[in-house]
Amino acid sequence: MAVDVLKKYPRSETSKKIEENAKIAYESGNVLKLAGVIYLAKVLEYDSDYLKQLKKQQEQSEAVKAAAEKAENTVNTFDLDEKALFGSEEVQVFNPDGPGSYAMKK
Repeated sequence: MAVDVLKKYPRSETSKKIEENAKIAYESGNVLKLAGVIYLAKVLEYDSDYLKQLKKQQEQSEAVKAAAEKAENTVNTFDLDEKALFGSEEVQVFNPDGPGSYAMKK
């Protein structure tokens, strides 16, 4: 019954009050009041700018969390260049007969 009265009330006044009450409910942490304001806005077919902003911030926060989680779970890979690693095709091998314990093999 109250919603029917609000439907007949001037749209500018109704929208102003919805915006105010949505902000007050969110900032005070009153979940039930915020839910009621959201429901009322839906019934009155009003798209609250404040509620849109809250939803956008929540989606961005979730996207950032998902990206951070994905980056955390990603394994870094790299290509191994064996020639660059060893410097040439010559390889050190054990040389028991030489002056040192290792010698270069071609």
